[in-house]
Amino acid sequence: MSIPVPKKFPGYSLPGAKNSCSMVLEFFVDIQCPYCKKAWPVVRQVLDHFKGIRFHFIPYVQVGHHQAFDCHRAMEVVSRKLGPAKYFEFVDVLFKNQSSLSNSQFKTKSPLDLLQLLASLLQDFGISQSELSEQMDDDVTLDVLKACQRRGISLGVWSTPTFFLNGALLTKVSGSDDSGEWIEYLESFDTT
Repeated sequence: MSIPVPKKFPGYSLPGAKNSCSMVLEFFVDIQCPYCKKAWPVVRQVLDHFKGIRFHFIPYVQVGHHQAFDCHRAMEVVSRKLGPAKYFEFVDVLFKNQSSLSNSQFKTKSPLDLLQLLASLLQDFGISQSELSEQMDDDVTLDVLKACQRRGISLGVWSTPTFFLNGALLTKVSGSDDSGEWIEYLESFDTT
């Protein structure tokens, strides 16, 4: 039985991926999740190996990660304003600065403090704090993130990182496996 692959996935794709590739990897990620941070370099290595894989980075905010939703909203602003390459650069920046986004860092801070932190991380991207604030709150940003959450809920995602290959939950490899294990497993599916 084959699982139909949607023409348009919610989430974000790396530039240069072939839409005709038979392998579709979905990565449900919470930018505040330490396991997602650990998995991200492995995913990048796997994507370098399988150049044409259709990859979808899908923001999926977990309960208890209080800063994640605003981080994902800022990421959507970057995507719309600057495109996918800059989006993934900002993903790298957020993972690099993940400890400064932790709940413990924000026990006595306000949402304005988070906005200021995000704006400072976006200085090199040319997005001002006022522009960030305005676009984070618009309906387009919220609709994109709602679509990502709905996709995860429809697939039964309950934690991050969670991976799907062609719509099927990956259980043989996980975010804690190294790229060699991923590549060995995925090569049996590669029909590009």
